[in-house]
Amino acid sequence: MCARRSFAAPAVLNGFDPFEPGQQEWREDITATWPARWKRDALNLHSHKRAGQGIQAANLWLLDLADKVAACKIAPNATDSDILAIAQKQAKRASDRAQRWTSHGTAKMRQQTGLLCTEWGIEPPAEKHDDQGALARMTDVLWWRRKLRRQQGRDREAVAIDLGYVHKKRDIYISRESFEAEQHKQRRNAAILERTEAISEDGEIFTLADLAEHSLSNPTLRRGEMMTRIKGYEEVARDLGHVGIFVTITCPSRMHARLSATGIANPAYDGTTPRQAQAYLCNLWEDIRSSFKNGYTIIYGLRIAEAHHDGTPHWHLLLFVPPLNLDTLKNTISRYALRDSPDEPGAQDHRVKFKNIDPAKGDAASYLAKYIGKNIDGTGIDLDENGVPASESIARVTAWARLHGIRQFQFIGGPPVGLWREIRRIKEPVIADAPEAIGAAWRAAQKTEDRQADYAGLIRAVGGPVVKRDAQAIQLATAADQRAGRYGWETSNKPVGIFHRDKPKKVYPSEHKVWQIRMHAGEFGQRFAGDPASAYRPWTRVNNCAGRENRADHGGRYKNLGGNVIEFPRTAPGHPTGPPMDGDFRLTPA
Repeated sequence: MCARRSFAAPAVLNGFDPFEPGQQEWREDITATWPARWKRDALNLHSHKRAGQGIQAANLWLLDLADKVAACKIAPNATDSDILAIAQKQAKRASDRAQRWTSHGTAKMRQQTGLLCTEWGIEPPAEKHDDQGALARMTDVLWWRRKLRRQQGRDREAVAIDLGYVHKKRDIYISRESFEAEQHKQRRNAAILERTEAISEDGEIFTLADLAEHSLSNPTLRRGEMMTRIKGYEEVARDLGHVGIFVTITCPSRMHARLSATGIANPAYDGTTPRQAQAYLCNLWEDIRSSFKNGYTIIYGLRIAEAHHDGTPHWHLLLFVPPLNLDTLKNTISRYALRDSPDEPGAQDHRVKFKNIDPAKGDAASYLAKYIGKNIDGTGIDLDENGVPASESIARVTAWARLHGIRQFQFIGGPPVGLWREIRRIKEPVIADAPEAIGAAWRAAQKTEDRQADYAGLIRAVGGPVVKRDAQAIQLATAADQRAGRYGWETSNKPVGIFHRDKPKKVYPSEHKVWQIRMHAGEFGQRFAGDPASAYRPWTRVNNCAGRENRADHGGRYKNLGGNVIEFPRTAPGHPTGPPMDGDFRLTPA
């Protein structure tokens, strides 16, 4: 980067004639390694700026863009093979660094190895992982490849936004390169699911693709559950005399790369990425909720994050409140939403909008259905608001959310959905002597031919839509579960049933099948020949249900769990090899 700046200085300061060899050479040199489309369009934009703003301004713009490209840790046009090679190098460097600090203990080894991650802009393993698990990850090629793929995608998209690719007149929501990369990833994952089998304890055999089709990975089923939940919220609100309001919150103009009406570049844009804009909205909502809490304002409902045409997120919220709190809600949200750049043109009219839900014109669930449909499966949508066919719009919006790590849907208040799903796994005889709240919740969760599941029944059974999670009448019971995975022994809390808050020792167990995972025989399966533990590596969460007897043991055998994982001295007694005892559960409020 420094070399480029020193070379560019004469061009920037002296303003070479566009046809002078030095200027042409500089332009070619600075864009030599860029993807073909980027280079072509950057040079065209440079020429356009040169004609309109002068050669010095054009050169400064190109130099700034070159700095952003150079800041990418991985070349934007690097192939997956290139990323794998970098991952191998980084895993080896991490292993060497960890070994140099072995005498200082695993905590120091983790700290020093984590610095290598930070150098690459990658967040080290979370604190929930012990030192050994963190070191195993940071010295693993596949861990690095996964992180580097994600980083490359986000860096590439940031430059694509700067180049003006992402807007309604060109690549809506997400750039062509990033969309194609996400589509390729989905095809790759689908192929893995098709070629991987799950075998239940009853001898049933399904591909993971079959199981995914009958799980919430299926957009139709996910949409159905979401609509059931929001209808439950609305029914409870109606019973309580609460009113519904639809709120839209957008980011300040400085976070939008393109203008909404025309798609042309926004002169106020400050380089904020979609992920940064989402973090801004999350922090904003945290402040709003804190104000509601301090003011004893009751709210519950659903939040939806959507992509603006240029990839900047905005939020839609369906909130239910007591009528007396309605003005407080509007004033509080407006005050916080306009805290940033309140005087910019259009801020007062467009930054935040409110629409009261009028039951005479239709229920809240029906009003929200189109927003859920256009972000999940396209139900009821032909074209989105930008005129994009539903099938293409959903694919691009889904890719956008995955690329930037944006959670599209989040419920506010009410019982956790995990409790709802766990109740549906409980057989009727199990709750024969259960308290009425549990019986009512179980009946509400059952779907029959002549009756839909009733989420409102669960909300009532736990005590209402705004009761704190740890004070809800029905709680999720979890058991500590230890399994050997790619990164050694991992402990997680698995749901095993439910219990009533007044009788925490009485657990009503749910039914869970135990599955083992295996690869199809053939070319795909041959990849794992000679490495039995590979068949149980965590391609998906389902792998964690594989039996322990088929997992690699700990202590000196980490290399069987991953080719690049190094063995570290243990600082605690060895883990037990048997399964958890029947009574070894923890009562954990969800």
